[in-house]
Amino acid sequence: MRIIEGHDYTFPVIGYERRNINANRVATPKNVYGTAFSVGDNCFLTAGHSIENALSENDVLAVGFIDGESYFAAEALDHEVIAELDTGIIKTIAQVSRAKQHQWQHEPLASLIDVGASGYPYALDPDRNSLASRSFKGYVVSRTRTPFSANPWGYELSFACPRGLSGAPLTTLGDFPLVAGLVVGNRSTEMNIFSDREVISDDKEIIVERYEALQLGIAIQSAELMTLRSRILEGELREHLQKHLLIAETVPPR
Repeated sequence: MRIIEGHDYTFPVIGYERRNINANRVATPKNVYGTAFSVGDNCFLTAGHSIENALSENDVLAVGFIDGESYFAAEALDHEVIAELDTGIIKTIAQVSRAKQHQWQHEPLASLIDVGASGYPYALDPDRNSLASRSFKGYVVSRTRTPFSANPWGYELSFACPRGLSGAPLTTLGDFPLVAGLVVGNRSTEMNIFSDREVISDDKEIIVERYEALQLGIAIQSAELMTLRSRILEGELREHLQKHLLIAETVPPR
């Protein structure tokens, strides 16, 4: 398997106050609100709620990128939230020179296909002003409708997606990873596995119930994302990806 550095392909969505960035562009972010990845032309795809959360607490939205041992901020020139897909686009002022892109695949993945996601959950170390990248892998549990107004198809994933991983690309694993979706959160399903009822008196009783929860990550399918129309991209995401030769011709195993 080809070794891929996560911070070459994914970047933290950060927010900070303008007064907290110095002349060398070193920012002191208040928090990491999600993960973003490049689709070319200084444009980054992320989760819509990551952008909204960052702007609700800060006056500057930015994408962080690594330079040696330090992280720097590429401030957002423009941003857009497509709420019906919980998807967002950030266009940065400065070019993130090390940003690389995976190609995208269009066909849906079958259950048990191996997938992974890299991003920035619980990433901020404020004492060192550093951000830690973390990677997860597992497999597709099922195809499912996701809980957004456009009712897009997505995937349940065998690994939970912690806060801060939202917006990361879901990729197939192997020598040539392909973007198969966008991580947007988790789904929890509970089942009552035990119930006990004890009558204390005519007017008092104690009921004890125990539940078991199934925690699964959720990602929106790539084909659903390709049809979104963007003001920043001036058309469909599919057209933008085609322009940058980012749609793969090969189909992954099913």
